[in-house]
Amino acid sequence: MRGIRFGGGKVGKMLEYRIVPIITCVAKIGEELSASALTRGFGKAKRNAQIFVKLGLGMGGLCNFFLFVVFNIDVLAFGVFGMIEFNNVSFYYDATPKIKSISNLSLTVKKGECVLITGTSGCGKSTLLRLLNGLIPEFYSGKVEGGIYIDSKNMQEVRIEDRAGIIGTVFQNPRSQFFNVDTTSELAFGLENLAFPEKEILDRISRTVRDFQIEPLMDRNIFELSGGEKAKIVCASIDVLAPEIILLDEPSANLDYEAAENLRELIKCWKKAGKTILIAEHRINYVWDLADRVIILENGTLKRKYQRVNLSVSRRMMQNGLRA
Repeated sequence: MRGIRFGGGKVGKMLEYRIVPIITCVAKIGEELSASALTRGFGKAKRNAQIFVKLGLGMGGLCNFFLFVVFNIDVLAFGVFGMIEFNNVSFYYDATPKIKSISNLSLTVKKGECVLITGTSGCGKSTLLRLLNGLIPEFYSGKVEGGIYIDSKNMQEVRIEDRAGIIGTVFQNPRSQFFNVDTTSELAFGLENLAFPEKEILDRISRTVRDFQIEPLMDRNIFELSGGEKAKIVCASIDVLAPEIILLDEPSANLDYEAAENLRELIKCWKKAGKTILIAEHRINYVWDLADRVIILENGTLKRKYQRVNLSVSRRMMQNGLRA
């Protein structure tokens, strides 16, 4: 792992090795990489560095404490427990201002609940997750109507960079979510953006590696990993941030059967830890026994809700054009 930290007068190093390459990567690779950077605290790292430079601070240990407490105080004060509420929410993308991607949707997700959100392509699954993690309106512009709350906190008043320690997002393509060449540095990336002290970063990485049983994947070249192994590293990079809410946006789209089953075990680990989990998926077979509820969307509206998933429900889902 590179020894790049906020303390010890190394802010210039952080700027050189973290911010500049990320901006370059975003320009080259495209929107999913950029979206992933924002949801893993990149905006906060940039803001913190700007404030740090303006203040002219350079006393190692004091700066570590100052940055961790002051720049993360909005997350610490949040007191997140993980209950989500959509209250009569509608959304129009600027690109299609006359079409409601989400239409008058009301939904409450309790803390620790695992909810499978499914439906045909274009039904609004990804849009619903973007409204939660802040990619709407930060990355995808449009008009939001209604209220979106986490533990009664109006999320439209919370900046995307301040959601990084609250909400973790796993996107569809693991290959477009990496910012480092080696796996260990990748796990440290989000924590460095949020200015965590070095010891805390190492402790969190050790815990995640142990819980996910991914010791053989540490200190490996990311580009030499299989698709399933990359998916494990993506999930681990979210887990180290310890968010109470986990969003997965069609995470199995590029995985074979075995890799999807391995992903299922990681989701099971999160569920056991009491995380609030929303999974937007076409493929439902590998997660149907984990879901407490299933939500079927159609044209941005809530078409059907099911408690628990059983075989008869899965057959009805397949009749609606969904993949088992």
